[in-house]
Amino acid sequence: MNPIIYSTAENRILNYIQEWGVLETEIKINQKNSPYFKETKYSIRHRNRRFAIVLNAQLDAQSGFQFQWFVRLHFNHKKVDGLDILIRRETVSDKLFKLVGFKESEILADAFDRAFWIESKHNYAHAALLCPEVQANMLPLRYFFDNLYILKDTTRIKMNYNKHNRYKFHFKKEFLLLLQVGFDIASNVDKSELI
Repeated sequence: MNPIIYSTAENRILNYIQEWGVLETEIKINQKNSPYFKETKYSIRHRNRRFAIVLNAQLDAQSGFQFQWFVRLHFNHKKVDGLDILIRRETVSDKLFKLVGFKESEILADAFDRAFWIESKHNYAHAALLCPEVQANMLPLRYFFDNLYILKDTTRIKMNYNKHNRYKFHFKKEFLLLLQVGFDIASNVDKSELI
């Protein structure tokens, strides 16, 4: 059996997870590799919660056939039928849509509502799950992740690792904060009696 060879990105993610407080015994690592695709999945059970971090790499012709890395976080929580919330950074197009009368879901916190676009198919669930602590942690992350999706029994967060490395964002600090956001939202789903 061939030994697993970790890339710099994989080693960083593993170090970040452990720095966040996850023990080595709480992490199970699976890898899939081909000449065009790599995937490392960290399955974790920490503080009585299961979650997974998936690091994907795909060959990208537009970048001269270099690997483009993507990180996805999946936090499990209780299943809620009809729970369907998408949160992403608000764009200029979104602001224009608002001017012509298009409405999004809001939580009535000015700074958060200006920074994020929320689509919720469950009445008031977004307000119950995005407590002030979660909002405060998400605000500095608005340029960091692509989207945060809460669907039935999983909270999913997706980001482009390369983009944030390239522009020299503080990836470790933001990544640890994003872990906390996902963990807190999943805990809020489990504890909420409104949904």
